[in-house]
Amino acid sequence: TATGIWISVYQEQDRLILVTDDHHRFEWPLAAKDMNAVKPLIDYLNRRTKDEVFKATLSLEADKNRMRAVLAIDQKLKYIHIRPILFALVEAKISNYGFETRVVN
Repeated sequence: TATGIWISVYQEQDRLILVTDDHHRFEWPLAAKDMNAVKPLIDYLNRRTKDEVFKATLSLEADKNRMRAVLAIDQKLKYIHIRPILFALVEAKISNYGFETRVVN
């Protein structure tokens, strides 16, 4: 079975907020142009991927390519806000990802 990371993505005032399924929270300004703001997310994704692969190895089901990320994204956000998250996934070598949309009233 594929292992995965679920990430909720939404806007709070002028900040982009990400919350993972294990309750880690990351945030940076919506208008951030500096990819250094994403470094804590990249570090987290790398750690989480290694942990998941280690668990899979113990159960004799190791396959790094089976790590998947699911992004639940607020529909109000634009692609430009999501680009740093995609960059972080690439940096963590997570090439399997999907999107959910979330309607916020």
